[in-house]
Amino acid sequence: PNLICYSAAMSVCEKGRKWEAALSLLGRLAAGAVASDEITYSAVVSACEKCSSWRAALELFRRSPDVESPGDRMRCNAALSACEKSGEWEAALRLFRWTSDSKLAPDLVGCNAAVST
Repeated sequence: PNLICYSAAMSVCEKGRKWEAALSLLGRLAAGAVASDEITYSAVVSACEKCSSWRAALELFRRSPDVESPGDRMRCNAALSACEKSGEWEAALRLFRWTSDSKLAPDLVGCNAAVST
């Protein structure tokens, strides 16, 4: 399978709230000869967010390629939302501070998730 197939499968996992399956696909992708991209990481972080798996969402956000790319804000918002849904305000605050200090300033969605925890 190529990157498009993996990305499509990860998006299905996201929509089905199957974050473990999405994470497994990302692991298979990393083990193979196909390089991941910001779309694959975004799908897996979003799957984690939908299931309130904040630890996995934060770890994936930290490991994702192309930090400070346009897609990174979406991954950041998903990680903040995962923290919010889990009541992990300290983790949300740490991520919010990091993004505030970087070139990736939080947007309205990220700010709302951070203050809602």
